[in-house]
Amino acid sequence: MWGIPQRVWDRLLKWAIFGVLIALAPLVFNYVGALILEFDPTFVSVLANGELFLVSAGISAASIGELFGGGEARKGYKYVAGGGSVVVVLFASLFFALVSVAHRANMDVGEGIIAVVSVILFVCGIAASGGCVALAEDE
Repeated sequence: MWGIPQRVWDRLLKWAIFGVLIALAPLVFNYVGALILEFDPTFVSVLANGELFLVSAGISAASIGELFGGGEARKGYKYVAGGGSVVVVLFASLFFALVSVAHRANMDVGEGIIAVVSVILFVCGIAASGGCVALAEDE
């Protein structure tokens, strides 16, 4: 499909299931638990503590390792995908630390902003990480 070898699609599917979907399990359980306990959870309330920042950092960090030891093929693309993943790890870690410190200091944090920024970083992390995984197979 789209000129991409089947082995790359297979690798991306494995990464999506075992690297991304399983990493999102704590957030899903958080939502389901809040429903069971009748807390009336919202999208924002589930993301308000910044856990999606940690998920994004973890997925992105793991994908950077996929590029190590690879060959010289598509080196420029690898720099872009790997660099994007590094940026996501750094910003996601920074934002999680800020949210965590603000909560410990009993400071009001913009839960809506946390949710929006964490989703943006997650989407960027998925794009960069998927690129790393796809390019690592392209040797």
